[in-house]
Amino acid sequence: MDDISGALKRDLGRRLGNDAIVEDYAERFRAARDCWSAGLWWDRERAARHAPAAVVRPVNLEGLCRILFWADSQGIALVPRGGGSGVCGAAVPKDGESIVVETTALKKIIRLETLGDSASVTVEAGMLGGDLEAAVNHQGYALMHVPASLDISTVGGWIAAGSYGQLSTLYGGIGDQIQSLQAVFPGGAVETAAPESLLLSEGGLGIISQATLRLRPKPEGHFFLSGEFENMEDPLALLKDLIRRGIRPEVARLYDPVEAKTSLSANRRSFLSDQLKLKLARLALGYPALLRRLQTNPWAAKRWLLVLIFEKSRHGDYLESRRLLEGMNIKIDEAPARLWLANRFQWNTGKVTALFEQGCFADSLDAWAPWKTLPELHRRLIESVSPRAAVMAHVSHADPEGACLYLLIAGRGKSRPESERLHQEVWRLAMETCVSAGARVNHHHGVGLAKREWRQHAYRPGWLSEFAQLKRWRDPKGIMNPGKVL
Repeated sequence: MDDISGALKRDLGRRLGNDAIVEDYAERFRAARDCWSAGLWWDRERAARHAPAAVVRPVNLEGLCRILFWADSQGIALVPRGGGSGVCGAAVPKDGESIVVETTALKKIIRLETLGDSASVTVEAGMLGGDLEAAVNHQGYALMHVPASLDISTVGGWIAAGSYGQLSTLYGGIGDQIQSLQAVFPGGAVETAAPESLLLSEGGLGIISQATLRLRPKPEGHFFLSGEFENMEDPLALLKDLIRRGIRPEVARLYDPVEAKTSLSANRRSFLSDQLKLKLARLALGYPALLRRLQTNPWAAKRWLLVLIFEKSRHGDYLESRRLLEGMNIKIDEAPARLWLANRFQWNTGKVTALFEQGCFADSLDAWAPWKTLPELHRRLIESVSPRAAVMAHVSHADPEGACLYLLIAGRGKSRPESERLHQEVWRLAMETCVSAGARVNHHHGVGLAKREWRQHAYRPGWLSEFAQLKRWRDPKGIMNPGKVL
């Protein structure tokens, strides 16, 4: 943890001011991990191997430029970090020879343009999404990008990971919301950068410092639709038809029978304490095959649940979608869609951490596949994973060519070391199943450390070679977040 000499760190401190460079052990230890679930197995000794030599927190653009100039001149690796909400280890330092650059002090709103429907906000990239949403809501506007991690993720992190939020069926991913982008590159140069050049870069080229994002008027209300189906193919065909006809719900999600039942039960009021729920979950996760049989027995719900939510301004899209659903002779209900909206921010790192403390694991996988591949991908993932771990899935982030299949996995071995081994085995199995089915292993989580072995299957064809060219140009010394995308 102390491989960078004290003289070099003092030099950096003189350039930044002593309040911007943090050598406190607790802070360095905290910066050794993000929300990557595999890191939750680490004891203090294993985590200490990834703790950076220091954490720096620039408070303005000038300070950020000085950091990148200094690191480039010394050949010292930098690991950009926003809110630390990434789930693939992109913000985990390679070793103690790195310095973590934490951007959360760069959180000013520079400009808010409110010209009717053509509104935008220019903001420093370290601002947390929840704070930004609250600020623009106060002016009668709202972000078009609303990830589940809104309150703990930053604008720069969204762009670096190629994030997609809950409203992506209507508004697309973060790349569709960027009007302009500013970044600082090795050597300290500040440049206006093409957004597509930094999307998915995971801090491997430079550090995003500022972004201008599109805004929408704050919605006046919503229309809700949901329906249950006997299979996956029928609602997928409907959703594909809607998207290709230009009918865009704000939210479109298709839950498999297990997640539909689990999510709904989780949203109902329960008289069980959180501690008792945790103990019951730990017990159940030790018997995945039995749990699967109970979840899919003849008396259990076996219906796929489609949830559609429309902004009031898209009344025509709502009416046409309702007409199509009615033509499929299924029961239409508003309640599940309303329930989803009311409980949509359930992303909770505390619950995941509590499971690991009980010797269990929980993880998620964001695969993308063409429409025709999605049913087979779902079937193969369930068949391969369910004998070893509890698994459920939903389809989201639909686009004209396909959609994201989001897999949730949890399990437990007979001991803590056995649980960690099982976690690794199930993750590898899920990755290889995606690859063999012709899916991409990444949609919006990024690659980081978790998917690096499969990165050739994480992007559109040719993207990695294009990124390698940009890397050679922007970061010839390879100081920016080494050991991740490249």
